[in-house]
Amino acid sequence: MNYKPATSTANSEFDVAVSTQLFNDRLLIDGTFGMSSYKSSGSSQASTIVGDINIEYLLTKNRRWRVRAFNRTNTIDVLFNNAPYTQGVGISYQRDFSNWAELFTPQKQFNKK
Repeated sequence: MNYKPATSTANSEFDVAVSTQLFNDRLLIDGTFGMSSYKSSGSSQASTIVGDINIEYLLTKNRRWRVRAFNRTNTIDVLFNNAPYTQGVGISYQRDFSNWAELFTPQKQFNKK
């Protein structure tokens, strides 16, 4: 948990970190969720929900093929007028190897040797 009180130049923020694995450790979720409050015009105070989250699903039992989705908070830059969040989805392949031969040799052939 993280709490930052408001100052004259920054908004108050409250964050909670979360990490879990579901469905026999095939669905991986981790990130931070929180609230950011700021004073809008006048004396009213507005709150927004913020969150940086990664969700990953392991497609194969050997954990090589994965689907990933994410949401990240961008650093607000007044000059370039950036969007407050970046989202994305992707698929990846991951393989560990000790030498180049292991990388290019099919796993079945490598296990026989």
